[in-house]
Amino acid sequence: MLEYFLSIAFVIVMIFFIIRSKHEESRKTISNKKRSFGKWNPISIEFPPSPPYPYWSIDDTRPLPYRPFKYGPDYFITMGISRLDLNDWIELDNQWTKYHQEKLSRLSSERASHL
Repeated sequence: MLEYFLSIAFVIVMIFFIIRSKHEESRKTISNKKRSFGKWNPISIEFPPSPPYPYWSIDDTRPLPYRPFKYGPDYFITMGISRLDLNDWIELDNQWTKYHQEKLSRLSSERASHL
């Protein structure tokens, strides 16, 4: 009985290793096989143009409120990882010009060579 159990366990382990090795081989892409060690082959990515944000103005649009947690005693803070829409990647508001001017002044100062 023990020999029967050990032979079944051995077969299961061998099947697991075969499936895992096939899975690792399928993860390797063709472009990685052609490249030399330490060389990165860039790929071109094109996104569709983003639609304009409705009722947007550089002078009037206020920053969007971000709330990292909900109000209430029964809320637990989690990482909150979610997919980001490409159209929402960069959000401009009426504070952008102030931050941009500050950035330009810092880059034009003496410290710019240290940045």
